[in-house]
Amino acid sequence: SSGINAEYGVCRFFQGVGAYIGVSTVFVLMLEYTAVKHRALVNVLYQFSWAVGYLITTLTGYLIKDWNWLAACSGFLYLVVSVPPVLLIKESPRYLLISKNDKRRS
Repeated sequence: SSGINAEYGVCRFFQGVGAYIGVSTVFVLMLEYTAVKHRALVNVLYQFSWAVGYLITTLTGYLIKDWNWLAACSGFLYLVVSVPPVLLIKESPRYLLISKNDKRRS
């Protein structure tokens, strides 16, 4: 039983690190694609989505009493919500500008 808990802890650690990297990347890309005059509004809406997520997590915890099922459902929901957008994201405008300039130099 303690081996399973240790494995669970290690998996949650790596999930947390991956989520942090993903969230940071999405935030930067989101602001790169947004016009300067709308960045404040987009930032507020992005931060508001965290509050909504906390409310949904609390509701899910209330409805699903078993922590194993709660972890599985939250992991599955994270997978469904976060993976498809990654497949649709275009290259960063700054990256394209830098790579275009690098090709001209060589």
